[in-house]
Amino acid sequence: GDIAPEWKADYKDTGPIRTDIASKKVSGSTSYLPWILVIILLIPLCYFVYETTQRKQDDENLVSAVERRLLIIEEQIHSLQNSLDLLTSLEGQLNDLQLEVSNITNRLPTAISIERIRQQINDQNNEIERITQKIQNINESNLNNSEKDQQKIEEQQYYVVQKGDNLFQISSKNKITMQKLKEINGIGPDEAIFPGQRLLLE
Repeated sequence: GDIAPEWKADYKDTGPIRTDIASKKVSGSTSYLPWILVIILLIPLCYFVYETTQRKQDDENLVSAVERRLLIIEEQIHSLQNSLDLLTSLEGQLNDLQLEVSNITNRLPTAISIERIRQQINDQNNEIERITQKIQNINESNLNNSEKDQQKIEEQQYYVVQKGDNLFQISSKNKITMQKLKEINGIGPDEAIFPGQRLLLE
């Protein structure tokens, strides 16, 4: 029903106040709306930027890995090239060796003949050395015999006076005259002989 006059005034006064509060609430809620929209739009944008950055990083890592792999492959190719050059060089050396072996094989009969001649020369040298040694032995034997003969001759040509010997006994024993024995040895008429004295007999 009816409202008391004093309450009517209050009611009328509070009406605009409540309207202002409602309008403030509506205006406050609408002021956050752009920020919410911005945030909603920024989330996928940030995700897109993150995905793009991550993908770029992955691509860079992939490129780096590919570059490293290419460097390794290039080094392997270089190593294979060096190995190929080495094989080519070894092949050339092998060909030279085969050619040298072929030349040696072709010269083998001549080499065998030369070796045979060398063997014959060595045999001849050994024979000459053997004959030379034999001659040397004969010469040494002859020299020894000659020395012995010379010693015998000297023993025959000289006589060593023994104790108790006299010129007559010595001359009679060696078939020489006493006069000749004195003349050969230069013994005077009154000169005596002594033991150990060597008397020339011829």
